[in-house]
Amino acid sequence: MLRLRRRHVKIESGEENGQDIAGNEIHKLHQLLPNCCGGLRWIDRILLVLFFSFAAVFVWYAAGGSVGLEHAIPNRGYHAMKEFKKVDLQEPLKDPYITLWMHQVHTWFAADENQTTISKLKEFIADAKSSGFTQIMFDIPWAWTEREFQGDVQIDSFNKEDVMATACESGFSLNIIVTMREFPLWLNDETLFEKGSVGENCRADKTERSLSPSIANPIVWKHATEYVAAVTKLLIQKYGDCIVSVSPSFNNEFETRYSQVWGGMRDYSESSIASYNEWRIEKELSFPKIKSDPPPHFPCAEVCDPITDKDVHEWLGFREEFLASKYTELCKIVKTTEGGDVDGKSYHPDCLLHFGEFFSSTDSLNTNIFFKLAKSEFVDHLVMDSNMALFGSPSSPSIVGILVSAAQGYGKSIHYELATERILKCTNEGKLENDKESLDSDSGVSFLIQSGIKRALESGVHAIGVTNLCDPKAIKNLVSNMNDGEGTDDSHSKGILLSGASSFKPTAIIFIPYRAFYAYQFAISGSTCGLDHIQCWHESFRNIPVFDHGKKAIPGTCTVDAFQHKLINVWDDLRTRHAQVAVIADPEQLTEDLLKFSKERIFPRFPCVMKDETWHFFEGDELFASYKEKSFNYPFSEVLFEIPGLCSFG
Repeated sequence: MLRLRRRHVKIESGEENGQDIAGNEIHKLHQLLPNCCGGLRWIDRILLVLFFSFAAVFVWYAAGGSVGLEHAIPNRGYHAMKEFKKVDLQEPLKDPYITLWMHQVHTWFAADENQTTISKLKEFIADAKSSGFTQIMFDIPWAWTEREFQGDVQIDSFNKEDVMATACESGFSLNIIVTMREFPLWLNDETLFEKGSVGENCRADKTERSLSPSIANPIVWKHATEYVAAVTKLLIQKYGDCIVSVSPSFNNEFETRYSQVWGGMRDYSESSIASYNEWRIEKELSFPKIKSDPPPHFPCAEVCDPITDKDVHEWLGFREEFLASKYTELCKIVKTTEGGDVDGKSYHPDCLLHFGEFFSSTDSLNTNIFFKLAKSEFVDHLVMDSNMALFGSPSSPSIVGILVSAAQGYGKSIHYELATERILKCTNEGKLENDKESLDSDSGVSFLIQSGIKRALESGVHAIGVTNLCDPKAIKNLVSNMNDGEGTDDSHSKGILLSGASSFKPTAIIFIPYRAFYAYQFAISGSTCGLDHIQCWHESFRNIPVFDHGKKAIPGTCTVDAFQHKLINVWDDLRTRHAQVAVIADPEQLTEDLLKFSKERIFPRFPCVMKDETWHFFEGDELFASYKEKSFNYPFSEVLFEIPGLCSFG
């Protein structure tokens, strides 16, 4: 039985912004008092609690604790309170890419009385080259490639050849997104669509009906895998090793997760539910002769009380394992399809997967399959995407460093993709709006972008990508101060050619199981769950355009994910003492070498969800036992995350 109460709980600013570590010490003292001071009068015990509470905060602060205390100083940016330990950035990054999507070709480069589509396209590619980009990422949509008839795959139609041929002839390499977020005309059948949740606050006309394929349907899966194989083969045959990677995707944003529109969870189609029931039997969570219950329908609104129900987390565990298995199979197709020879050898492009921002209270909707796919032998490139504005306001750029750090340790090529569409808007003619103000070196936009890229470089990223930037030349202004020879014409001419850390050798560890974030939904400061407003990371962010929940922010504050914000505070605090910090979400990654060389180890714990004896999410008992074993000889300091809502267990 799913119990998802939307209880609005007021969190005081001290709890939200500054008491994470100190509060943990106070909690320990409170537990100690009943055992040591049982004979005192109640008034004496209260005074003693107050005394020790004050002492704990004082000792913690005197020792250098600073998590969240920036909010005690008005009109000061968070970055002014944190001076991170320096990282040598000497290793030149390779293969920076810029994206160009098919729908952008048809809007930005539409022919007019002065220029043709191909001339505008060539101008864009020339500008990208002069700005230091060496790769272009382009999409081949199913709906516009195998459009009219089954098997009639046209990889060059609708200006696709113009883009790919021009890019290859200009010396670029291509990363191709094989997107299947919409059906071709001949397969447009309502019985094959995904279905969204019809839970609380869900609008059936927006969430239940969908135009996206349900990959749980065997007919859809058969056609989709055939399409990926056909496109991969044709690309290799025509363009050879100019195609360096292929990225299959069903997501509406080309990412490796479930699509999520209007806050509705997917997929509740008959095929998906049947797969869920089969999975439960395989896991011995149900029996073949017993009719399984349908999965719980998630609400399309905030969930403020932590979800601890076993059946809910089984459904979330199924969605994760099911989707990961499908993308593993798609990458295997990319890596094994025979398309032709290059220099006398059989050529296979890499498989690249694109991951949207995680470690947030949207992870339950999107699902987080990163940590399963990062281990796959068929996955070569991990693209970590962030626009640093998850809920409509600019957030801390430290999230970029956290995502890149979490991707380390898997032996893959790690890319950071800077998403610009929310902070550098383009007109339908492919021109930047307010470009002079946005591109000024002192603007909030420039500062946010540069800070995010720097966190990636410090964390050992291997490549940088930029998406939805209609003017490639703008990158020169945005990152010019980050190159050697700061402020000189030489640095300005380098464009996106940057240098990062030559290796990743963390001396501190944050261990935070990613499934803990599944317990909430849309926990947004200043907007939902009664959460207080949180001051923006930097005062210049007041000039960055906001959207959605960001419009609820009061002046000087930004709407951010409450749990991600707490994780960022812990990471930032460690970065003041450590050049690099490992972010581990799976206890398997707590290797002996990593633990042995770490000087500081932090375990953020979600109360209710992660209790002292068990963890209330899928496979929580096994993961808890593994963590206890790994940490036996290398103890972790616990940080208790104060969270909204009340505990309930089902």
